[in-house]
This record gives sequence, structure tokens and C-alpha cells, in this order.
Amino acid sequence: MDKQPINIVWFKRDLRFTDHEPLYTAQQQDLPILMLYFFEPSVMAYPDSDVRHWRFVYESLQEMQFKLKDKNAQLYIFNNEVEMVFTSCKKSMK
Repeated sequence: MDKQPINIVWFKRDLRFTDHEPLYTAQQQDLPILMLYFFEPSVMAYPDSDVRHWRFVYESLQEMQFKLKDKNAQLYIFNNEVEMVFTSCKKSMK
């Protein structure tokens, strides 16, 4: 079975659809787009981390999800370290 190529857009700090260069670039290709966001526990534990910031991030992601409903698309949100998620995905593809 051949694996279909996809574009992965990893949202990190730029939580918007307009004027988002990686998303724009992915949309220019005729490939499915997998949109991801990670609440990384290691980043959330930084001394300068703030609950208000993470609440704002969560609310921004919810707004993005709402906008995607009309387009039959989804932003996949993980509460895990990026490397762990990608390692798990890689193992499941074998």
C-alpha cells in the first residue's frame, strides 16, 4: 500500500489563518493538509509561563476550530510533547 504524501502545518505561536506563510504554502499544493497544535507540558512548565496566556491560546484555538467547521477541516490539538506524538505516529505507520 502506497502512503499518500501530506503537508503538515504545525501551529506554534502564530494562531491565525490569514497571513500565515506555512499554511499558505501548503494550500498551494494539491495535497491534504494536517494542521496541528501541541500544548507541550515542558513548555507550559517554564518559569515565565502564565495561566492567562494558556487560556488565551486555548480560546484562540477554539475560534480557529469554529472557522474550520464550514470547511470540513480540523485542527488537531495534543496535550503532549511534540517528539512523543511524532514518534508514535511514525511507529503506527510501519
